[in-house]
Amino acid sequence: MLASVDRSRLTAAELLTLVAAQAQQVAHDQAQLLASMWEAGYAGYPDDSGCVSRRERLDEFSADELAFTLRWSRTAVAVQLDLAKDLIERLPAVYAALLAGRIDLVKARAFAEAVALLDDDTARQVVAGLLGQAERLTVGQLRDRLRYRVLKADPALARRRYRRSVADRRVCGQIDGDGTATLSGISLPPDRAYAAADRLARLARAAKADGDVRSLAQLEADALLALVTGVPFTLRPPADPLTDDADAEARGSDWPLDGGRVSGGFTRPRGDGQPDKPVTGSAGGQNMPAGGRRAGAGPGSAIMDSRAHACRRRRPGGHRRQPPDRHRSAGHRLNRDRHSQRQRERYGRG
Repeated sequence: MLASVDRSRLTAAELLTLVAAQAQQVAHDQAQLLASMWEAGYAGYPDDSGCVSRRERLDEFSADELAFTLRWSRTAVAVQLDLAKDLIERLPAVYAALLAGRIDLVKARAFAEAVALLDDDTARQVVAGLLGQAERLTVGQLRDRLRYRVLKADPALARRRYRRSVADRRVCGQIDGDGTATLSGISLPPDRAYAAADRLARLARAAKADGDVRSLAQLEADALLALVTGVPFTLRPPADPLTDDADAEARGSDWPLDGGRVSGGFTRPRGDGQPDKPVTGSAGGQNMPAGGRRAGAGPGSAIMDSRAHACRRRRPGGHRRQPPDRHRSAGHRLNRDRHSQRQRERYGRG
């Protein structure tokens, strides 16, 4: 029925209603696909006997026939099978909401991932408390509320989840579609990851201060490769000739560089939608991005920056330096003068 609708004859409000109806239909179809994959996973390998049989449980071979049928990788099929098993067997209320089109597949996955380490009864209680609100929430809002309720239900879960994740730390490398490569560290200890990013940022700033024409992001990437591959350098990290030629061409063109990110590997687009560019003149003569945050800053760095700013403004004696009077109102100066007069009268000074 929805496929027969003539969109060109609909008003804006009617089009939005159509989009919502189609999204519900897609959610319903995805729930049906998960159920079919789940059933096929238990069915095992086809044979010529024609008998209907099911395995007792899913195993590492359950994804083989589905992967061949769908032309998917075994990993992709295994991920979908795990989700289907979790929703149908462990969280039937979430599956019912997906089948009815009240939530989409992304929200259903958010439920499954959030309660993965809880016992079944506690997981269903957490789900029951939020399932009615999920339809009105974005995925990010849903994940935040799930995280809060899960930690409230099991305060020790955060530590178990961290230990489970950090035990799975690894490095992943892959070839990108444009011929370059991506090298990523996954599930790393956060303190060491931030320390590594900060060191790359400091190496990049040192090279920039030495007159290197590359951007901070380029310098960090080159420093990372040099350190990992064991290529020594003093101030300027080396790059291969082809990369140097590409950098020179990019500087003479209007190619967007840095992808809207600040050095240090943490994304932060500027308010004007343009990528941050390194500028000079910050404290200590170091380069700073135009957005005002120090290079190498990651999540939570606003707090760190404010503390660093406070420290820079403190005198050696520990007292914070006061800004000049021209930055203060006349009323503030009057109160200060009155306070000084009372102090002089109290202690007999002046």
